[in-house]
Amino acid sequence: MPAEYADAPGESMGDAYVSLMADAILPFVADKHGLELHPYRTAVMGSSMGGLMSLYALGQRPEVFGTAIAFSTHWPFGGNDMVNELTELLPDASSHRIWTDTGTIELDQYYPPFHKAAVEKIQARGYSEPDSLVAATYPNTGHHESYWARRVADALNWWLRAPDRDQG
Repeated sequence: MPAEYADAPGESMGDAYVSLMADAILPFVADKHGLELHPYRTAVMGSSMGGLMSLYALGQRPEVFGTAIAFSTHWPFGGNDMVNELTELLPDASSHRIWTDTGTIELDQYYPPFHKAAVEKIQARGYSEPDSLVAATYPNTGHHESYWARRVADALNWWLRAPDRDQG
């Protein structure tokens, strides 16, 4: 992997970001539109580092988020340590769902070994395809919004078809 994609120094704002979403934005939107929040109806989605953050949010706030959708999950950011630590944070597979994917070109060409390792660890935590896990590879796609836009419908349709999503 190119050196410019190795660990970047700096202060982590992950907890503040998760708190902003879970404690401010979601309650505001729910109140403004008269919605009841339920984890099985609330997903968090992102790409690249946002994919990592989506999984982190699921692990940190499983009472808020029932699904994490992560496109081109940027596992190489922390390498195997990231895979190990982030997958250990994941909540119970019986009530949560994960979509993680990778392309095979551009920056995504470095992802498959980490993606495979992460999927194995996620499956070891009880997540199984296709009900609580999708671990997709999109050949000849890379690390760009145009590629993610072509597969967002796949992820959203999978989430929207969750067996218990329409409760409440």
